[in-house]
Amino acid sequence: MMLKFFKFLFVLLLFLLLPWDKIEAEENSISVVYEGKLYEISGAISEGVTTVLLEDMMKIISYGTSSFCSTKVSERDIPHQISIRKFAEHNDLKVVWEGNTKTIVLTKNANASMITESDTKLLTQLLAHDWFRFKDKKELLDYFSEILISELAREVAEKVWNFLKEPTDWYWTYELDKLCLIDQGNDFRVILATIMEIQDKESRQGYGLFTLEQQITGEWIITGMRFIWPE
Repeated sequence: MMLKFFKFLFVLLLFLLLPWDKIEAEENSISVVYEGKLYEISGAISEGVTTVLLEDMMKIISYGTSSFCSTKVSERDIPHQISIRKFAEHNDLKVVWEGNTKTIVLTKNANASMITESDTKLLTQLLAHDWFRFKDKKELLDYFSEILISELAREVAEKVWNFLKEPTDWYWTYELDKLCLIDQGNDFRVILATIMEIQDKESRQGYGLFTLEQQITGEWIITGMRFIWPE
């Protein structure tokens, strides 16, 4: 029981120290995933239609892949607004609305495959591993650098280290529940995780969206993450 309690405590501490300021979107911020990358752009939602700047969408596509045929959208339309669905139709993309994390996924895939053992291992390592034992910021950075892309690793390591230096009486715990593969490519995967927050005998369900990228070594690393907790 004591080991299980500490495992939950470690998960809790990590969740509290993730870069929430980047993850929680503002009312006029639209979260878009394309080719395994997570972007935040300005936009508006009216009567179920999401409208954004065409220029922003073209930047996302050009960052994701060089195969995008920009001639499908006239240059005179920039910087006009366009609905994301209309943009996707112009470029032979499928729109997947991931309602749990309020994220729009643009994909070329009709169906994603199954969650793999490496997916589960990576997310479990991020959320539940005993990082609490590290004695300095360098050790934390070395650990998180094996899980997160460098920018995220530095940010999380800094917040964790600042937390470890102060006393705390946190009593919430978290468990990784279900995993679902939303999108995939040769070197990227987009995964939805169902997460349980537990406090005494009460619990609530939240969600995390993770983008993973395969390195030249064959290992996978987390490049983006977004969390939503119902009010």
